[in-house]
Amino acid sequence: MAAAFGAHHEWGRLREVVIGISPAHDAEKFTTLDGVERTLVPGDLVIRDGARAIGLAGVMGGANSEVGAATTRVFLESAYFAPGPIRRTSRALGLRTDAAYRFERGADIEGLVDAGARAAQLMAELAGGTAARGMNDVYRQRRKPVRVRLRLARVERVLGIAPTRPHARRILTGLGLGVRDRGRDLDVEIPSFRRDLGMEDDLAEELMRVWGYDKLPSTLPGGAVVRVARESDRLRQEGLVRRTLAETVAGIAASHGCTGEVLTRGVQRLSDVHARKADLKTTDRGLVWNTDRSGPAPGSNVRTNAMDLIS
Repeated sequence: MAAAFGAHHEWGRLREVVIGISPAHDAEKFTTLDGVERTLVPGDLVIRDGARAIGLAGVMGGANSEVGAATTRVFLESAYFAPGPIRRTSRALGLRTDAAYRFERGADIEGLVDAGARAAQLMAELAGGTAARGMNDVYRQRRKPVRVRLRLARVERVLGIAPTRPHARRILTGLGLGVRDRGRDLDVEIPSFRRDLGMEDDLAEELMRVWGYDKLPSTLPGGAVVRVARESDRLRQEGLVRRTLAETVAGIAASHGCTGEVLTRGVQRLSDVHARKADLKTTDRGLVWNTDRSGPAPGSNVRTNAMDLIS
């Protein structure tokens, strides 16, 4: 995850060496580094050198402050932006940049100073420049420490096993988390760069990830075993016959114009015949009937003429 937003502006192109951030004006025009003029709305955040916009915060810099071959001095900014506004601006303008990808997922607000210093170091080493001394750090609303109580008894209840407390301390400390004893439990401070950790079970997962998932015990599911009733062969056979006869009667009724009352009576009589004839075998789906209603057609394995039953 990127820890800082670097906006490199050619000093000679800046009107004022006073950098600020503010919402865009309604229908404000701004040309980004890709040369496209974009229309902004008040929800968009812009970086300004005084009154002029020079960058679309967390998304893309401006063409009016682009670093070029003639650049001799660079103004470096390292900033944190809330994910929500950056995501809305990026999607509304169709700008899916690397900066937007990182900021809309949450950057490390505590890593800005180190990130800015590292960027200045690389510029000096790779471009033969000289880093200026000092910086201006504006951090009015500091992040509150996030602490999570970790109960090893909870870890064992959830996962079936838990490391010893000294081992758990070593694992969490090695991950960059602050750990101190809290009775039989551990009090864990979540650093700003671990935004994915926010609850006790998250820490349990981290312990197992490092300790090894192969240590998880193999157990059968607990609780009552529910037996699922299976339909007997006889019930399946009866259901097949019932559905077949119903489809046959429906087809005959449609062909001969039977009324609903007659059709219902016929289905009932067919069901009665089936109940009486225990040796009736499953019939084929396609049943053949004589047009003169005198009985089943040759080759049919149906013993009763459905039309006689209906009429």
